[in-house]
Amino acid sequence: MRIPIREVTPDMERATIAGWVHEERDLGGLAFFLIRDRSGIMQVTVPKKKVSDEVKAAIKEVSRESVVRVTGTIKATDKAPGGRELIPEVFEILAKAASPLPLDVAEKVPAEIDTRLDARFLDVRRPRIAAIFS
Repeated sequence: MRIPIREVTPDMERATIAGWVHEERDLGGLAFFLIRDRSGIMQVTVPKKKVSDEVKAAIKEVSRESVVRVTGTIKATDKAPGGRELIPEVFEILAKAASPLPLDVAEKVPAEIDTRLDARFLDVRRPRIAAIFS
């Protein structure tokens, strides 16, 4: 059963989370995904030599803002947001986002006001903008 990211603690052995792929980094033998739901952000760490072929295939296909469900083991780490990370056993793509996106939700690339208004559904997902409504 899926639980909100905010409720995942390092004391848990296993968890299932679902949300949007906020950011992705592939470093060759290791991939990192930040998964965002309405309660927060969690890091999913994929050691490519230790995961199944199904997980490897899914992480190759996933793009930013795709909706995913991830099940795996929880580990405590100081380097991850929230002090915990999830090592996936199952990585499912529930809905794949069109790529490229008209707007960077991670806020690394600034967008003009015209672009922000045209893609308002993405703009309100940016953490700084979402904080206005909290």
